[in-house]
Amino acid sequence: MRVSAPRSSVVHANNGVMTTAKHFPGHGDTATDSHIGLAVIPSDRQRLDEVELVPFRRAIEAGVDSIMTAHIAVHG
Repeated sequence: MRVSAPRSSVVHANNGVMTTAKHFPGHGDTATDSHIGLAVIPSDRQRLDEVELVPFRRAIEAGVDSIMTAHIAVHG
C-alpha cells in the first residue's frame, strides 16, 4: 500500500503485518527534535486541515490499520 504524503506520514505494508501512518499530526512545521524537547506545531486549524492532516486522511481512506501519534503540542 502506498500513500502520497507531504513530509509527514508514510504507510508501511508487508504480508501479515499491520500498516501504520506516523507520526500524527505531523512534524512538518516543528523546530524541535521531539526526542529532546517538546515540539510544537504553531499552525492554525485551517493549515492543519489543509496540510498536516491530509496524509492521515489519505491513509485512512486507503485502509491503514493504525495511526502512531507524535509526542508534540499543537497550538491551532
